[in-house]
Amino acid sequence: MTKDPSDLVEEALSPDSGRHPWERLKARRKFVEPPRAFEAFAVYRDLGPSRSLTTTQQKLNKNRTTLAQWSGRFRWVARVAEYDDHMDRQSLIEQEEERREMARRHVNLAKLMQQKAYDRLRKIGEKEINQITPKMIPTYLQTAIGIERMAIGEPTERIDHDGSGRIVIVDDIPRKTEEKKRKSTTTG
Repeated sequence: MTKDPSDLVEEALSPDSGRHPWERLKARRKFVEPPRAFEAFAVYRDLGPSRSLTTTQQKLNKNRTTLAQWSGRFRWVARVAEYDDHMDRQSLIEQEEERREMARRHVNLAKLMQQKAYDRLRKIGEKEINQITPKMIPTYLQTAIGIERMAIGEPTERIDHDGSGRIVIVDDIPRKTEEKKRKSTTTG
């Protein structure tokens, strides 16, 4: 006894099928979707968010009625919705990995900057001390610390809104840290 074609489509689209809905539909080890219908679906799927049967028809030079029948029978709209969701998830995963890699690079760069500043400070001779302005070293350190904090996800400042739509900096963390250090060395 042969199954109703719509039952086979249901079976092919079930989570137990082992296939993604944006692939050619297969049930009971046979393709349920004819090759020409899947070719048309793939064109429709790959058109992206602005996809339409009219655009698919123009690209393939196919009869619109046939495309509409295939679209309904093989559930194109639901399948491309899952495809779009899948592609969005993949994009988010890639973006997150790129963010992590960027953070790793920034942390390594900040550490290198800190080490260079430290090495330079240790090697400064009496003659060179007169050439360095007091503002130079804290600026280098503050920059390196700020980059490192951002790279590991720590705040560099806290902001608030004053009710007028303006943003107010409540706390500049690296600057406050430097001020605390200076105060403790002058009072101690």
